[in-house]
Amino acid sequence: MNSIKNSKQHEKVDGMNDPSSEDQRDPLDNFFSPQSVAIVGASSKPGKIGHELVRNASQYQFEGRVYPINPNAETILGLKCYSSISDVKERIDLAVYVAASNILPKLVEEAGERGVKNAIIVSGGFKEMGEEKASYEEQLVTIARRYGMRIIGPNCIGVFDSMSRLDTFFYPHDRMVRPNPGGLSFVTQSGTFGLTFLEWATDSRLGVRRLVSLGNRCDVNEIDMVRYLGRDQFTKVIALHLESLSDGRQLIKETREVTKTKPIVVLKTGRVEGSKAARSHTGAITGSYQVCRSIFKHSGMILAESFEELFDLSKAIEKQPPSKGRNVTIVTNAAGPSVAAADLCHERDLSIVNYSKETLDKLHSSLPPYVVIGEYVDLTGSATREDYQQTFKIILEDPSINAILNFIVFLNPPLSPDVVDSIAQVQELGKPIVCWATGGEFSRQLITKLEEAGVPTYPTSERVVRAVEGLIEAGIRKEWPLPKSVDSKIDLANSVFRKVFSEGRDMLSEIESKEVLRSYGIETTTDYVARTDSEAISYSSRIGFPVVMKVLSPDIIHKSDLGGVVTNVGDPEEAARTFKEIVQRIQIAKPDSRIEGVIIQNQLSSGVEVIIGSTVDKDFGPVVAVGLGGVFVEAFKDLSYGLAPLSEAEASVMISDTRAARLLEGFRGKKPIDIKKLAGIVTKVSFLVSEQPIAEMDLNPVIVSPEGCAVADARIRVKKQNGR
Repeated sequence: MNSIKNSKQHEKVDGMNDPSSEDQRDPLDNFFSPQSVAIVGASSKPGKIGHELVRNASQYQFEGRVYPINPNAETILGLKCYSSISDVKERIDLAVYVAASNILPKLVEEAGERGVKNAIIVSGGFKEMGEEKASYEEQLVTIARRYGMRIIGPNCIGVFDSMSRLDTFFYPHDRMVRPNPGGLSFVTQSGTFGLTFLEWATDSRLGVRRLVSLGNRCDVNEIDMVRYLGRDQFTKVIALHLESLSDGRQLIKETREVTKTKPIVVLKTGRVEGSKAARSHTGAITGSYQVCRSIFKHSGMILAESFEELFDLSKAIEKQPPSKGRNVTIVTNAAGPSVAAADLCHERDLSIVNYSKETLDKLHSSLPPYVVIGEYVDLTGSATREDYQQTFKIILEDPSINAILNFIVFLNPPLSPDVVDSIAQVQELGKPIVCWATGGEFSRQLITKLEEAGVPTYPTSERVVRAVEGLIEAGIRKEWPLPKSVDSKIDLANSVFRKVFSEGRDMLSEIESKEVLRSYGIETTTDYVARTDSEAISYSSRIGFPVVMKVLSPDIIHKSDLGGVVTNVGDPEEAARTFKEIVQRIQIAKPDSRIEGVIIQNQLSSGVEVIIGSTVDKDFGPVVAVGLGGVFVEAFKDLSYGLAPLSEAEASVMISDTRAARLLEGFRGKKPIDIKKLAGIVTKVSFLVSEQPIAEMDLNPVIVSPEGCAVADARIRVKKQNGR
């Protein structure tokens, strides 16, 4: 177990009570280890938030000075009360506010004049209440910047530091027990999630380093905290809960740096784009979760899909070393849950190790005849402590095993309670172990001992397997190669966009779109525009049959839906006839549409149809998407996203996350296709959309075959000249 035991030692490292270290302190340090705290809005009435803030700061283990601020009281809980923060003569490192939003700007101004550099605003009543109240928050930001002050909040519960024991929560200690020091730091926009996480941590004997409730994030945000906790030597893992993003692109930049040395587990809620619930909570508008989820995954963070999963993953990573691979084994006396876990392992590409002959021989010779040795070791309901101990000893000697899933029913009569010690001793060899156990009071007591010994324990097979997956993800080495620029004829692309803007259009024609693509070295079909049936014959003959013919119209996006695309046109007569038929079908289906001609293009050889697209995301800016294309786009929604521009390695990872990857690898006797060919196009597209005024782009289909990759159809919409 890697929890931190000596809080006094770490207070000194933090600079607590050490004036000589003041110059070396980070501007955010005083949120966690201040030498003095003012509670502005302190109350003498028990049950009031201002009263509990004073109680929690002054009557427990925090050793700093506490100054209650209330003009109507002389003392609160035995502490001298001050009418104003200006009346306090000593230095104030941190001010904590609980007051009405309309008077807070004035109160914070006083603190700024007094030289206070850190403030936590617990009070709500700001932008989460609408535009009228948002002005108070804007005033706070203006004041903070004027005085060089940093603010956490408003609309938050503040911070908890397990080493300095600073606690700005207003929850009484007799109702909420705080956890012991440890290596887990949690950053959240939700105070309720924050206190729930800490209570679960206490119950699970999970050591916590710090908790930060960000609230509305008028100043200090998740980017600041990821950067700050990334430098904190006592934070082993960062858990992150966000309802919206302050700056998605900058967050990814920070997380990529931090995850090189420590894991970050993230939960994104407010997943419905523009979620009203999320906006009413913290006053922020949410973006696309599909984009966010994909980019988070590719940034090195470990993605949680629920609050429970966020906690489970964080607990496993704090308590156990990362796994060095995906090879696992199961030891059990609980058949049903272990069978379910084995199923999940196979579904999620975890490899249940085939024991070597040497390991099998040792197991058979050392264990009683009632033990079932198959895909894993089932000790059965007759298992004893000695059986577990002997099994662990043997399998831990097998170098191919990276992690152990242990299942145990404590109630079985042959099993003595000291089996907990045998399970805990597995940790001495440095391989992670995760445990399944559940039951009533007797079992819960032993589960608590397991947790105290550092073994994360869960009551379901699903949670056990997901925890092991988290340890595997935590063990993956993170590298982020810088994107290398691509060769392009940028002047040619620029001239196309100038023409579009000069004509007041926001859409490029397919012909223009492909011209832009070719300027970035992206292969496309060869295209001509026929305006008569005779031109259709001429161009088709020039290209060579078979050809594809499709309508060219600025008013039609989905050409196939209207019968505007015909493939495999095989001879001149068919080309002339198809020209007339396409024009006629469009005139009937959409009589008001402008028909500028019929595109004649070479028909590409068969291959995997892929879509490559781009958009300007609210949170992340230009992003590129890749996935299964053609008619499957809407049906499967098989898209993986990445930040533009991309390296070829990043593009390859994106592709590997899609269903298209399986087809590219060879399916039902098909010849495998080198994924690098497609990754090359995705990379070039990423530079195109990051360098040019493109709002949206759909390349669908892109035909990927053993011979190469080429864009068959393209659509580009430009940004407005003053924005998107």
